[in-house]
Amino acid sequence: MSYVRIDNGELIIRVPIESDGTISSDTFNQLFPNATVFLFRINRSNYWAVVEKDDNGNFLAPNGIWSDNAVYKAYDARSPRQRSSQSSSSSSSSITWNHFLSTLGNLLWPPSSGRTPKKNQ
Repeated sequence: MSYVRIDNGELIIRVPIESDGTISSDTFNQLFPNATVFLFRINRSNYWAVVEKDDNGNFLAPNGIWSDNAVYKAYDARSPRQRSSQSSSSSSSSITWNHFLSTLGNLLWPPSSGRTPKKNQ
């Protein structure tokens, strides 16, 4: 499986690329619940562009390819100073971390898979 790295202002998270070359909007929204915009910038250019969506709402690769030379950001456009998961207090930061870790666990071990992570003893 291929992945793209997305910066949320706090972490850089590897997000899976679907077999059709898109990034699932469901996965994106689970990992970045406060993001209002998905942006990219190629080769440290001075401008950011919006990652387009297909008819199903999934994100299309800019110029047909998810590039290692591009920087991808999940951004909260409602607050220019705040990224999608960034928060100003430690209590809301821990809530964000808890949500992220829970979502990541569900992606790695979907409830319908019947698999559970092994516990260290």
